[in-house]
Amino acid sequence: MLSASNLKNHSLLLMCSGGPDSVYLFHQLIQSNLDFEVVHFQHHRRESAEDDAAFVDGLCLANQIKCHRVDLDFSDSRSNFQNEARFKRYAWAKEWCATKKQPLVLTAHHLDDQIETLTMRFERGAGLKGLCGIKPVTTLYGVPLCRPLLSVTKNQILKDLEKNHLDSCHDSSNDSDVYFRNRIRKQVDGAFSIDEKYDLSQKASRLTSISSYFDLRTKIELKRGPVIPKPVFESWPRELQFRITRYWIRQCGFQKQFEYKHFERVLHNQSPIEMGQAVLLIDQTHLVFLPKHQLQNPSQIIWQNPTAKGAYFHGLSQLKYHFKECEFNLNNRKEDLFYFHKRFQGLKLHLTPAAPYETFCAYGHKRPLNLADFFQSKKIGQALRRLWPVLRTENNEIVAVLGLGGSSAYQVESSGDSAILLQSSQPYFFNNS
Repeated sequence: MLSASNLKNHSLLLMCSGGPDSVYLFHQLIQSNLDFEVVHFQHHRRESAEDDAAFVDGLCLANQIKCHRVDLDFSDSRSNFQNEARFKRYAWAKEWCATKKQPLVLTAHHLDDQIETLTMRFERGAGLKGLCGIKPVTTLYGVPLCRPLLSVTKNQILKDLEKNHLDSCHDSSNDSDVYFRNRIRKQVDGAFSIDEKYDLSQKASRLTSISSYFDLRTKIELKRGPVIPKPVFESWPRELQFRITRYWIRQCGFQKQFEYKHFERVLHNQSPIEMGQAVLLIDQTHLVFLPKHQLQNPSQIIWQNPTAKGAYFHGLSQLKYHFKECEFNLNNRKEDLFYFHKRFQGLKLHLTPAAPYETFCAYGHKRPLNLADFFQSKKIGQALRRLWPVLRTENNEIVAVLGLGGSSAYQVESSGDSAILLQSSQPYFFNNS
């Protein structure tokens, strides 16, 4: 257990359910003469829950400890109950912390919880970070958190309560096989000796320094944005690939926990890969992460979202496209679509990355612009400019900068003129095979 000297300078809040573990920690804090407050969360899921709340209230009253009872509302709950309950508890704790000086929230996780957690994460195919186990001190949902009992076994807790004739409550939901943790608990119960538990916990903690390195490396590589050159991605260690993929998949709308089993699917499945509202596109040159809503009309245009601060579809060495004849209306003109005069229907076009030193006479401009200046006017960052897709003629003359504008020399300018709308037959996934 962490020494009292490490805790005395903090404003302490103990999350107390009334169960053996939190009651044991409650009495340990009392014996250490530490000032602390208690919070009991009432989930209203069991008939005996009110008895638990009354027990915690009485325990605090008998020891002159301030107790907060928090009634949680799950009337509109639609997601995993345990996850939602955890989020609501820490949301309240975060508000409490905002009112205190050097706040620290205490939970009664013990060594057996550590072993259960490691086993659960291993079964789910967790990455390096997950296999580090429960940290003694960390921040969760913005809440500074301390778990002083990670070196204490469940058996030690129960023996101490019995020896000192200290009562506690029993949560019947911990006996239900409905919850994955309860099933794991029954599997590992008695499977490890005390020495084996300590050894496993120590090995997990030693992974923390390696995980910290990948935390730092991930922050650096995330600056690349959601479009990653495939050779760069493949040069990364597997753990870094997993973390980068997890980050962008979540950013693009995947709400569930992203685990290694999902990552294996990313590595072996054929593109495009959809996960919830997130989409991952992989071609011969790039990995592209984007939200699903940007694929609303995949059969018509090359470039769906020209306002996005990123080139979603660049560096693709082959582009299958076709032309559609239409009547041009100046009032309905869209900058992200390219309306060519009909006389250019026979042009042979190809797609290449942009070269910022080139010049380009954009539609609406009388003079050619340096591509670097053109990108700057469109607020395109330096990292993306050198790979932005440009449509060219056989003589390498720029016809259009995809998603940003076409050349004034090729576009229709008058309403009623016969025009050709450039369309793509495979706008979101180009394969060289």
